[in-house]
Order: sequence, then structure tokens, then C-alpha cells
Amino acid sequence: MSRHLAKRSLALFVTVALSFGLALGLVGCGHGDEDAIRAQVSAEFDRIRDTSEGNVRSQLGDEAFQSIQDKGIDPVAVYSSLFGGLQYEVTDVSVEKDVAQVTLTLTSVDIQAVVNGYKQAVSDWAASDDATYTFDQSGQEGLESEVIRMLGEALTASDLPTTTREVTIEMRRGDDGTWAPADGSQVAGLLLGGTSLESLLA
Repeated sequence: MSRHLAKRSLALFVTVALSFGLALGLVGCGHGDEDAIRAQVSAEFDRIRDTSEGNVRSQLGDEAFQSIQDKGIDPVAVYSSLFGGLQYEVTDVSVEKDVAQVTLTLTSVDIQAVVNGYKQAVSDWAASDDATYTFDQSGQEGLESEVIRMLGEALTASDLPTTTREVTIEMRRGDDGTWAPADGSQVAGLLLGGTSLESLLA
């Protein structure tokens, strides 16, 4: 039962997290591509670290923002916890025709460690008398409400684990001359500790 409950609540988080991918849009600038890409990536990471409500809404989109609120979780608090402490340094940019490789040193929340702790907490709670009482009083809906509350608590803890690593983002130039990440979901994963978001549901 605990595995099913945790997986359902994490599915919401994974769906939302996929919208965290860098939305880089950069018009190609001839021989200045490397410098232009470096500047744009830096600007985008600075934007990601902006935890104002307006930026969080822009990053998540109104639908995802409202979906999180409807579950009783503060989206600004979650976003701030996950991305407010993001640290980065662009160490290299190389361009070969229409493909660019951007290398960064990135420090971010280790979401896999957070999720592992959350799953264990749900498992422990599901075996408790409190879970039995919750089910008796409120049924399946009560159980799901509690594990979502626990997810919000896990994502906004004051001591979230972090990881520092060197990462590479591949970007490609489109027909209109703009650069964009080759894989937005990969970028979202990099921002959350380098894990595959889909693996969080395993």
C-alpha cells in the first residue's frame, strides 16, 4: 500500500518537475555563438534561482501552479526550497556547426536522496496505527491527502541534501537560428541532482 501511495503523489511531482527544464531561446550570433550561449545560459540559471511568486508562476505555468496549490502544497515554498540555493559556474562552451556543448559545475538539491527518504517515511507511516485510524476515518482519500502533505513537507525541509558535479548540456540550433536544449527533461533532471525523473517512480 505504501509503495502505491508514494508513487501516486510522486507522479504529480514528476509531471511538474518536467516543466523546470531550461527554456533557452537564443538567436545565433555568428562567430560570437560561444559567448552568446554562455551569457544566455547564465541568465537562464539566474532566472531559475529567482523565487519570487511571479517567476515561479512563469516557470511552472498557471495550470501546474494551481495543481500544486489544489493539493494543499505551497508551490512557491517548494520551488524556493528546490532552486533557491542553486549554484552554477559555466566552465566551457564549445560549438560545432549546429550543436553546442555547455559544461557547468552545478550544485543542486539531490532529489533522489529526498525521494528515498520520503518513500521510507511513507512506508513507516503506512505501517502505523495512525495510518489505520486515518483510513478508518477518511478512507483512501484520507491516506492520499496525508502522503501528499508528507511530500510537501519532504520537499520544503530546511536541510535538503545537495550534490555538486560537472554536467554537460547539449544544445542545438534550430532552423530559425535559436539555440535550445536537445532534451528538456534531461535539463530538469540535472537541476534536481542529475537523476532521471522517471526513475523516481520506480
